[in-house]
Amino acid sequence: MKHRATSPLDLPVVGDWVAVSGDGNQVLIRRVLPRKSVLTRKTAGRTSEKQVLTANVDVAFIVQALDRDYNLNRLERYMTVVYSGNITPAVVLNKADMLKDEEPQFFFNAVKNRFPETAVFSASALNGKGVDEIRAFLKPGLTFCLVGSSGVGKSTLINAIAGENLAETGDISRATAKGIHVTTRRQLHILKNKAILIDMPGLREIGIADAEEGLKKTFTRIIQLAEECRFDDCTHTREPDCAVKKAVDDKILDARQYENYINLRQEYEYYIRQVAEKAWKTTRK
Repeated sequence: MKHRATSPLDLPVVGDWVAVSGDGNQVLIRRVLPRKSVLTRKTAGRTSEKQVLTANVDVAFIVQALDRDYNLNRLERYMTVVYSGNITPAVVLNKADMLKDEEPQFFFNAVKNRFPETAVFSASALNGKGVDEIRAFLKPGLTFCLVGSSGVGKSTLINAIAGENLAETGDISRATAKGIHVTTRRQLHILKNKAILIDMPGLREIGIADAEEGLKKTFTRIIQLAEECRFDDCTHTREPDCAVKKAVDDKILDARQYENYINLRQEYEYYIRQVAEKAWKTTRK
């Protein structure tokens, strides 16, 4: 397979179903079966290459730690990438025990207001808050994964959900009083109820690649408003009679969400130009 692969995207990743041959001692992967979903990101740096993070996931839990990592703009970036891979997103606001009594509910409401159709969980892997709700959400036969920044508690959350130590966890840093990045490779766990749960290393950067469909599903309100713009190809930046900019001016649309949408769309358009430029250079050789 390594010899036949035209790019790293052709090689098997955690979550793939594969055809194999061999016995229990040595197995050879012959073929990667068609993927129903794939979680990818743009490779770090000025490149048009993509990296496959995992495949065949039904639901991706986007984990943010309320004590340090909560950020709606970053959450929208993750949502865009998840939707682009034909995966359903869910949100876990972890480490709720680190805040005062009413603060976790404030953040929960903010996320639910921004994404009313998305499942949102407020949780603490340490005291068990919300763990039963997440566990009930894990349906047998489906594949789930946890994505997020380093130190948000993904591995500890997996152990709490499973009721046993499946994933290695780290101590709290004395210098920062925050979680230490432990997971260095993707690991697939089959839970007692036969749901599949994939733990992944924390992501320092999650670049936008093929994100057109993801942008549409993440920013549905903006896409709906865009239908009322004067020009069909309105970029919602400088054009007159732009319904999106008017909604921002009238405070109907959150200005920060609008700015994040423009930034992510420009990042996606830049990626598309890189891909086209690479293809042009290849044909010229």
